[in-house]
Amino acid sequence: MNNMFCFQCQETSRNQGCTVIGTCGKNDEVSNLQDVLIFVVKGVALYSNKLRQNNKIYENVNEYLYRALFSTITNANFDGEEIKEYIGEDVFKRDDAIEIFKKPENHSDNEIFDALVCLLGSRVADSLSVKKQKEDIKILIDSKFEGSRLATFEFDESCDLVDLAHEIGVLRTENEDIRSLREIILYGLKGLSAYGFHALNLKFESNEIFDFFEKALIATEDNDLSAEKLTNLVFETGKFGVDVMALLDRANNSAFGTPE
Repeated sequence: MNNMFCFQCQETSRNQGCTVIGTCGKNDEVSNLQDVLIFVVKGVALYSNKLRQNNKIYENVNEYLYRALFSTITNANFDGEEIKEYIGEDVFKRDDAIEIFKKPENHSDNEIFDALVCLLGSRVADSLSVKKQKEDIKILIDSKFEGSRLATFEFDESCDLVDLAHEIGVLRTENEDIRSLREIILYGLKGLSAYGFHALNLKFESNEIFDFFEKALIATEDNDLSAEKLTNLVFETGKFGVDVMALLDRANNSAFGTPE
């Protein structure tokens, strides 16, 4: 088994992937921690996107999603301890998003009554009284992720993050075409997060971009998506990459003036 696997830059070893240490100098511990961080960021997106669909904007998650993914681009952050802090923060953000959704004003009785409660295993909704559902409701996510590690990961100091990284890293996807498409999308989202993070620091943001960002993150874990659908998502990622650059341009012009 490789100590690590990373092929996100053009200088990767033998043009195939760095497996012992990164050409950039990133060691295997940091590489594995970054893989785990990316995975748990996708887990947050499962829940924050559901809030967004219900017109509930969780601003702390917006900032976190950009910041966390931005930290995984080439040469941005090789501090393993800080990445671990991000992973722990991720679980807190996810659980906080769930608590927001549990509030009665953030969902309808109908939605609760007709759906499955998905976070820690399902219970058929109509077997519970509406009052009980409101007490026990977890955020409703796509049933294909119900009970999955993506939806339920808990972090503490006893976690074997290296083993987890090997399970959920790049090579988790056996089909090379699907793997490549997923990673192209992810790398596009990393670039999007960098521009978006800087724009956000200048008080410029776009709910439409955040919505796409979350949905695309989730899509990279969706085994039902064909190569054709993922290819379309690659092009859509490029479109939103242009949109976020335009957003940052407006943010810079607003904050610093238009260059002459």
